[in-house]
Amino acid sequence: MNTLYTNSSSKDLPGFTANPLHKFFPQWPGFQQVLGELHQSEEFRPIQLEGVQGSMAAFLLAEFLTSKKAGPCVVVVSGEREAQELALDLKAANDSIEVWSLPWWGTVPYRTVPLAAPVFGQRASALAALATIGQWQPTGSGLPPVFVVTQRALQTPVPPPEYIRSLLFSLKVKDSFDPTALAARLVEQGYLRVPRVTVRGEFTLRGEVLDIFLPGDEVAHRIVFDFDQIE
Repeated sequence: MNTLYTNSSSKDLPGFTANPLHKFFPQWPGFQQVLGELHQSEEFRPIQLEGVQGSMAAFLLAEFLTSKKAGPCVVVVSGEREAQELALDLKAANDSIEVWSLPWWGTVPYRTVPLAAPVFGQRASALAALATIGQWQPTGSGLPPVFVVTQRALQTPVPPPEYIRSLLFSLKVKDSFDPTALAARLVEQGYLRVPRVTVRGEFTLRGEVLDIFLPGDEVAHRIVFDFDQIE
């Protein structure tokens, strides 16, 4: 076990309270010491960090993700509040980091979750991304994704990745498109066909337009197609 200490105070840096944190953390000697140890490690080994508190963990992880050795990361936190704070801090440290959160169901034992609960979509999106994590490849300035998981979510059984991958499919511009077959597949997977999309889990097919509201997204999507091809 290698222990790295960050005992110097970031508040000793000039202008700390009046300037963005991301400009000052890299100037902190303890910060650079930890990054140097992580980058120089030739093989996987447990490394214990001490003195990393508050938002410092997110800024440290964001800086490490910019290295060539970094890959997709899974971060386990104690609860939902800590997960939300870490996700916000990561975005503040580097807005280009793709952050996925896998929440816990949030129910008492033996009580079912309402089918319209947002947690279904949040978990489905995160599990789909996790199931395809092996396909991630560094492209240009793209940074590895980060998955934030609570302790309870980590201990909750989930479907095997092979099953999740069997349910996934993608739609791209210029792809061949069969609206009837796609509508049937969406219904089979639990989507509700409606005249007009308003909430997550719904889709509508009118003429040459398909509107769909994915459970894990903030907005609905519109797909316009011409006969058998996506425009």
